[in-house]
Amino acid sequence: MSRPSRHRWWSALLALSAFALMAAEPPPGAPEPATGPAPVAPAPMSPPAPVPAAASASQAAAASAAAPASAAVAQEPEAALEAAPAAGPAAKPDTTSQPTLQASSAAKAPGFDLPERDLPGLLDEIPGDEWLVRQLKGDPNVVVIQFPTLQAQGRTLNRTAALIEKSGASRSHVLPDAELEALIRSGGDTDATFYLGHDYTSPDLARFFNAAREQQVPLDADEQGLRSLLQQIGMLVDDGKGGLAAAGVAALVTFSAPQKSDAQIPADQAMDATRRASILGHELSHGVYFTRPAYREYCHRFWHEQLTNAERGLWRHYLKGLGYDGSNEDLLINETQALLMHTSDRRDFSAQALGISELAFEGMRNRFIMHAAQGGSEAVRPVQ
Repeated sequence: MSRPSRHRWWSALLALSAFALMAAEPPPGAPEPATGPAPVAPAPMSPPAPVPAAASASQAAAASAAAPASAAVAQEPEAALEAAPAAGPAAKPDTTSQPTLQASSAAKAPGFDLPERDLPGLLDEIPGDEWLVRQLKGDPNVVVIQFPTLQAQGRTLNRTAALIEKSGASRSHVLPDAELEALIRSGGDTDATFYLGHDYTSPDLARFFNAAREQQVPLDADEQGLRSLLQQIGMLVDDGKGGLAAAGVAALVTFSAPQKSDAQIPADQAMDATRRASILGHELSHGVYFTRPAYREYCHRFWHEQLTNAERGLWRHYLKGLGYDGSNEDLLINETQALLMHTSDRRDFSAQALGISELAFEGMRNRFIMHAAQGGSEAVRPVQ
């Protein structure tokens, strides 16, 4: 989620779970409902130690080709996950601790064999210095990373955001550090506030890492840690040509732990409990949009058939003002559904920010809900 504007909470949406709507068809690969007693999860195991950052280009290449992944997944005894990261540009000197994942004894679900959580469960967990990596309960193709700080999230994904969706940046050129810093500062942001949450498809993530490798853009240790993690859990795989490919369509969404304002985070962008819940609901709705075709198709119908030309123009203008690529209609539709239906914090979105009255905004939301039901109540269902 790009840096904020404003929004309002509506009680009518509570019946639809307010934070995310999900397509009614079961997730790809989901098993038939189990019968009998629930299995007992094995005891957690400690993750392997992280790999130190390489001191030189040759050492980095050797570590990249031979060392275990730097971000370690909490493993079950019967199914350890191992994957060597793809060779690429040397990592820059690591000034932060390498990311590790907290072990968990939670029940596993299909998808990426990660602990599964619903929205309240994701909010209840607070990381220490580690990344918390989970999958969304009910949609195991949505992987969720909670970072310990907004700064850690920014170091890991701001460059990806610039390539995939940020206006003012190229859709093909991976920004080196100086250009990325200039882009961030041009909008009055810091590394921490450039985006308050992130969401990407697995094909887009593969495209980013492949482009960085081909263009020889050095990645930070956190970015290389993310690449290793995505290979380790099986979201990205070797494409047989020296690069990476998506193993099916999946989504990565991220948010951060609570965080007070500081020199990098203005007071009005502090990550308090209200904003954190709103950001996570917003990002999870993107994950569902990416992985559930019925929900995505409904959102496209709503955009083209239920919004007027003037209303679409308002959304385009607003989203372009936030720095989203206005030429990417699918991106605009995705952001519209997330802001309209799943962003509960008025500081981050509001009718006033969109330039319409509260009554008109409520009517737009009610149209989304009404036509979801009329256009087949099976098109969408709430995430519990």
